[in-house]
Amino acid sequence: MINGTFRVQMYTKQYEQLCRFYEDILQLPVLLSRETSKEDRVRVYGAASGQIELIYAPDRMELPESNGLTLQMQVEDVDAYCESIKKKGYTIKRGPQDQFWGHRNAKIVDPGGTELTIYSEIEGR
Repeated sequence: MINGTFRVQMYTKQYEQLCRFYEDILQLPVLLSRETSKEDRVRVYGAASGQIELIYAPDRMELPESNGLTLQMQVEDVDAYCESIKKKGYTIKRGPQDQFWGHRNAKIVDPGGTELTIYSEIEGR
């Protein structure tokens, strides 16, 4: 078994917008920030039990293709979390709904187009 931290790397040309989204809208803690030049900018955010690493992609860099990718993040109360996002003026793609597998989840899309599923476990299931 691998015992370490799971980290998703996201290369983006919309670095500033995504940093604001993950810090101000989702309120994820910044674990690491390295910005030595315009072309060398990286921030790592704590996200539930994993991490999201945003990496600025200069024009000369080829972006990886990611078909069908969605990020999932468990929160204590998905309804309250979505309300806090809406109060900041951000749109929820799909509001919280109960799922038959025991999660209550909602969908949001970050400014770069990555879908995030925010969920809480339904007690008693």
